[in-house]
Amino acid sequence: MAHTTETYYYYVPNLQALDPTAREVDPSAYAWVQPTIIEDEDLTFGGKALSTWYEEDRRRHSSGSDEEERRGRERVRRNYSRSGKSHKK
Repeated sequence: MAHTTETYYYYVPNLQALDPTAREVDPSAYAWVQPTIIEDEDLTFGGKALSTWYEEDRRRHSSGSDEEERRGRERVRRNYSRSGKSHKK
């Protein structure tokens, strides 16, 4: 994707510093800020883009319902035929 050379600024009303005694921001002032452009490839974890992690996780959760039902014990007990032997003493 080609980046444009235009510079954009956004108007932010009621801009306040986290520390009310800070002098770097006047609470009654308005500010124009320039956004930082971040591409998906710039945000990574373990060498993989976060958007890729998200999509893989979303696919795994949406298709995982069949896998969940196959794990663990069966919900219905099988019927065993009882022989004449008893386990009670």
